[in-house]
Amino acid sequence: MPYAAVKKVTLIVSNSFEYDHQYFNGHLKISWHELESVMNALPPLLTFELKHRAQSTPVQDIPEPTPAILDQYRLFPDDTPSVDQMLVCIEQSRYWELVLGEPMKPTPVFTVKPGCLS
Repeated sequence: MPYAAVKKVTLIVSNSFEYDHQYFNGHLKISWHELESVMNALPPLLTFELKHRAQSTPVQDIPEPTPAILDQYRLFPDDTPSVDQMLVCIEQSRYWELVLGEPMKPTPVFTVKPGCLS
């Protein structure tokens, strides 16, 4: 593949969840936790468990993690995601949607529109 065809993507990564999924001068800000989870292609069982911990689900109300249920907690269609699949997962906030039940909402205190800092 010629270098000119290489797609370059930049991210702002920090250990804070503040301002997650907002763009600063065209760069998407995400947390290290999210990046690590996506890059490691977190197994569905772990994503399933994180969701129930995040929602403080009582143990008796947690369904048995059958293969059909776990399929709903997959970050990617297969176990070897492509870089493009990882980027789409990050851009769509899929990890947070699975763990929190909704995509990460930008911090409302400070909203930066793409390109407004340039």
